[in-house]
Amino acid sequence: MIKDEYCLCRLATGDMLRVAKTRLAIKAKEIIDKGEFVSDDLVVGIINEAMKKPSCKKGFILNGSMDKQKSLMRCLQDR
Repeated sequence: MIKDEYCLCRLATGDMLRVAKTRLAIKAKEIIDKGEFVSDDLVVGIINEAMKKPSCKKGFILNGSMDKQKSLMRCLQDR
């Protein structure tokens, strides 16, 4: 796997939302539990938190989709 070969971190947005270990992910899970959609801004915040982990220092693979390309670009620019 590419992830293992290059020691990259795998960031799966769906997993991050389901596991809900951070303040932002917990907020997103509450929104999902109400049957509502999670905003791009909130998902970008969750991804930004995850990218700061030591395991993502060498890079990451983003697994999942974002509704808007601008949100993804903003996320990457903040890195």
